[in-house]
Amino acid sequence: MSEFTFPSVSIQDKILLTRHEAAQLLGISWRMLDELVRRGEIRIRRAIRGRVLFSRSELLRFAEGGTSR
Repeated sequence: MSEFTFPSVSIQDKILLTRHEAAQLLGISWRMLDELVRRGEIRIRRAIRGRVLFSRSELLRFAEGGTSR
């Protein structure tokens, strides 16, 4: 019996991104991303079992120079 595997999804197609993916999308380090979250410039979208996720729309808003809602 073969194992089921999910198809590979690129960062560009994801709605929610991990901390590493979010930092990669913005072209910054994960430490800088954590600092932006701490200052309230980027909001965490969802935390599941301790896993922090970011919404793509929030990251794009930040990248375009917007402020946190």
